Amino acid sequence: IKGEDACADQIAMTKCYTHDAMERTYAAGKHALASFAQDDMLVMMHVGVKRFTKYPLLNTIKLRKQIAAKLIEQNKYCY
Repeated sequence: IKGEDACADQIAMTKCYTHDAMERTYAAGKHALASFAQDDMLVMMHVGVKRFTKYPLLNTIKLRKQIAAKLIEQNKYCY
């Protein structure tokens, strides 16, 4: 068992991936609703999509730079 400090880069990769996945999920849900719902039904369903795809805002630029720094340091894909 490594611990959180030893796995900081893997945690950063996971956070970055899940953040981006939630953004894509929200966008796909929004586009799907727009294709078949109208008026009040669209508004009501959109509220549901927003509710179930909430995620905390993260500084993904910082996370990506952290991951990139490790890759540059190793000069290879080290994960």
